[in-house]
Amino acid sequence: MENNNNQNELREDAINVLENIEDTVEHICDTHFLSGEKVWVMISALSDYKLAEFSSSPDIEYEDELEEESDNEDWTNNIDYDKLEEDN
Repeated sequence: MENNNNQNELREDAINVLENIEDTVEHICDTHFLSGEKVWVMISALSDYKLAEFSSSPDIEYEDELEEESDNEDWTNNIDYDKLEEDN
């Protein structure tokens, strides 16, 4: 029963995060005239980068991908431009 409660709590947390991120993406797209696809690809790259900060976890093996840079590391190098199909 406790496992079921943990799954329900995790699901509620995930829905809350998703709703907040979707609202933020919509605001960014409207304010900066960016496509949703472009912003979601950027979020994907940033997510990979941020997960690498938890590289001590045995489930995540990103340590080799990290480079020594300043606090404002250039995670934009992780953006997969092939995922974007926008007309420029």
